[in-house]
Amino acid sequence: MPIYRYYNAGNGDHYYTLNQGNYSGYQYEGILGYAYSVSANNTNPVYSYYNRYNGDHYLSTSTTIPSNYIREGVAFYLVKK
Repeated sequence: MPIYRYYNAGNGDHYYTLNQGNYSGYQYEGILGYAYSVSANNTNPVYSYYNRYNGDHYLSTSTTIPSNYIREGVAFYLVKK
C-alpha cells in the first residue's frame, strides 16, 4: 500500500499514513513509498507517536514511548532488511 506524506507548514510536522484524505492544516506532498497494512512474513511494525503539545508526529520501530508523546499504534509494516 502507498505511504502518503502530508506536511503542516504551521508547525513543520510531516504526517505519514496509509490513508489518503484531507487532514486539517496539512498539504498532500505525495507517496513516500510502500508498506503493508497488516503484519506479514519478514516485516517490522512501525509505530506512530504524537506530541499533543507541539503537534509533532514521530515514527519508530521502537516500542519505547518518547517523552511528551503518546502512542497512536502501528502505522504500517515495513520489510526487514
